[in-house]
Amino acid sequence: MADTHTHVEIDAEAAALARHAAEDREIPVEQYLGELVRADNVVAARERFMEGAREILQNYGDIIDRAVGEEAA
Repeated sequence: MADTHTHVEIDAEAAALARHAAEDREIPVEQYLGELVRADNVVAARERFMEGAREILQNYGDIIDRAVGEEAA
């Protein structure tokens, strides 16, 4: 994937925190911020998946239980 240059303005405190976190990990700030964005998207995707799973179990749990029970018998 090709690198894209994006200008982002953040407050001085957030910039300092990002620099320190990147230094602690011995990676460039750009890499650190990229990892944060990717991690945030993974968390959001996981939350959407779990919400969908809860909805399926609420709506179809009894059908699933009966089907699994029949296979176990």
